[in-house]
Amino acid sequence: MDIGTAKVTVNEMDGVVHHLIDVRDPDETYSVSDFQTTVRDCIKDISSRHKMPIIVGGTGLYIKAVLYDYVFEESSSDHARMKKKYQENTDDELYAHLKEVDALSAEELHPHNRQRVLRAIEIFESTGKRKSEILENQKHELLYDVMPIGLTLERSVLYERINQRVDMMVQ
Repeated sequence: MDIGTAKVTVNEMDGVVHHLIDVRDPDETYSVSDFQTTVRDCIKDISSRHKMPIIVGGTGLYIKAVLYDYVFEESSSDHARMKKKYQENTDDELYAHLKEVDALSAEELHPHNRQRVLRAIEIFESTGKRKSEILENQKHELLYDVMPIGLTLERSVLYERINQRVDMMVQ
């Protein structure tokens, strides 16, 4: 996993303290809600020491979950149980079921994104609330004073760097 994810090495850290590396084993679950709580705790700790937290990388949802006022409904269900419950259903059947219980979420999801379709159904079945309803109630207000920085490269240069990185990882 260290190689496959190109995890930062001790040399690359160059004395800069990094947080949230190796916090779970690959077979352990770690939800966006778990991530949100953990990172917010780190931000609080780092800020209390008069240091500047810097969040690098991650998916859009995970970053937004930390920085914005997102609230995640506690699900009483077990995701493994939900997967088993619907294992006999095709993607199309699962998507049709989501359209019945949460048409707005269905519009936002690809019919063959089984993981997310199942999660939207799970939210409804465990909380009685539609995922789309929960999202509508989010105010999308920043909790911190942030300065987002995005980097762009020409596609050819990006692909060249990706290829170099993969070669380095294989070596």
